[in-house]
Amino acid sequence: FIPTFAERRTSAGLPISLLPVPEYQERSRLVQAIFTSPQMQMAHAQARRLGIEYVWGDGHEQQAYPGVTERFDAAHQFFKPVFRNAEVVVYAVR
Repeated sequence: FIPTFAERRTSAGLPISLLPVPEYQERSRLVQAIFTSPQMQMAHAQARRLGIEYVWGDGHEQQAYPGVTERFDAAHQFFKPVFRNAEVVVYAVR
């Protein structure tokens, strides 16, 4: 519900109510590459290509992609933390 209430569009995802069509699967794979890439310059370029302005990381992302917040924090030239609390961090894509 966060994209709805924040009035932001979601770059990718696999909607529960829709069939898993190749377009959704491919975009989700591209977003997953942002979270898993050890080369943050490439992750940044991918985020820009997809039109992503903010990256959300909560416990789900931290569990699914160990070390993800450390990689994003270290790549401050590409991803700027704009919000952080005990549960979530939001990065602006520079």
